[in-house]
Amino acid sequence: YFTDDYLASAAILALEHLRVRIPDDVKVVSLSNFGHGPVSWGSLTRIEIDPVQDGERVADALLAYLQGGSGLNLNVSIEPSFIVGESFPSV
Repeated sequence: YFTDDYLASAAILALEHLRVRIPDDVKVVSLSNFGHGPVSWGSLTRIEIDPVQDGERVADALLAYLQGGSGLNLNVSIEPSFIVGESFPSV
């Protein structure tokens, strides 16, 4: 499990250079920002966050409050996406 998309890319390339097969020899899951997934020859399982979209949701809630909303409602749903890679076993 890698918590950074750039570290994941470097580690995956290093493993592939050493002929470690992903996901046959090693299962890889990473946390990545939307549009910046780890570099790999195959599809990887990852938890993907979209910081731009999440920021827009929070900003919209704050703007609604500042423009005369009756109360501050920060009950904003921000959920990462879980994307299953092609060769990852289902759980």
